[in-house]
Amino acid sequence: MVLHNQLSLQSCHLNLEREQVLFEIISKIRESLDLEVILQTTIQELRQLLAVDRVGVVRLDAATGWDEGEFIVETVLPRFDSALAMRVRDHCFWQTVRSGIPKWSYPGRGRYL
Repeated sequence: MVLHNQLSLQSCHLNLEREQVLFEIISKIRESLDLEVILQTTIQELRQLLAVDRVGVVRLDAATGWDEGEFIVETVLPRFDSALAMRVRDHCFWQTVRSGIPKWSYPGRGRYL
């Protein structure tokens, strides 16, 4: 019973920490009405929260059947090259998203939201 209560308390603390981080991110986003600033703030905060090397936003092109696009904003650790100039071609991504499978990881290619 004591162990169950400790686990439950730890879970509550984790949920509280997540809510506090989310509140901080939302507060920072609301400081601007400029879409570029909002996107940049969002991805910077996500990169820190997820403790990953890179976070970016890709705009997919409808004319390609959603198979191609380009990075429109990115935050990346200094030791890595930027992907902003890169064209993205991925013929499976949109099919995976459309399938409605709630995945945080995209096999072999990292995470997506």
